[in-house]
Amino acid sequence: MTDPYRVIVERWGTWWTIEVPDVPGCHSQAPRLDQVEATARELIAFQLGLLDSKMPEIELTLEVHLPAEPAGELLGALPDQGVEPAGIVADLDAERGTR
Repeated sequence: MTDPYRVIVERWGTWWTIEVPDVPGCHSQAPRLDQVEATARELIAFQLGLLDSKMPEIELTLEVHLPAEPAGELLGALPDQGVEPAGIVADLDAERGTR
């Protein structure tokens, strides 16, 4: 098993930017926060030349960074999408209880 890929997610206007620092050229965006995980997995698989069947095996650690101004407004939406506001960093596999 490999270490999870660190995924940096930032709000940019009405979109979420996605960056995977350990995979060169791995940048994308998603219109909704709940689409970031799937988009990041697809991007990593594409950049590394992995088969589609390997995508579910890609482990991620999301770091969600919110702008200071609308942070309160956005934080209200996060718990419904499975992201913990405390620390704004969520290990998705740990949330699912797969570790």
